[in-house]
Amino acid sequence: MASLLAALRPQWFLFVVSIAGFVSPSTEGVFAAQKGQDFPPLLQLSGKADDTVSEEHARKLCEMFPRSEFISYDAGHRPPTAGQKDVMDAVVRFIQQHGGQGHA
Repeated sequence: MASLLAALRPQWFLFVVSIAGFVSPSTEGVFAAQKGQDFPPLLQLSGKADDTVSEEHARKLCEMFPRSEFISYDAGHRPPTAGQKDVMDAVVRFIQQHGGQGHA
């Protein structure tokens, strides 16, 4: 949902972090109509064993955001845990890079 709102109102966002985000058939037209907008940077996280949102569908969201990064991690349809330090470190770096210190 945040990615859709970021597409409609990109000026409201410094960045977007999405977990298991996807583009639904009903929102494809919205993204297409907004093509060329200056979308905020997107970090898309996807569990390798997610049986709800496939990696293919998760990657499709990245195609809508020109400044996107994709990280897959060992999990199903859930956020990464503190034990997945490499993923958490990547999220922190992304936020610091695009939101700056104090904005996260």
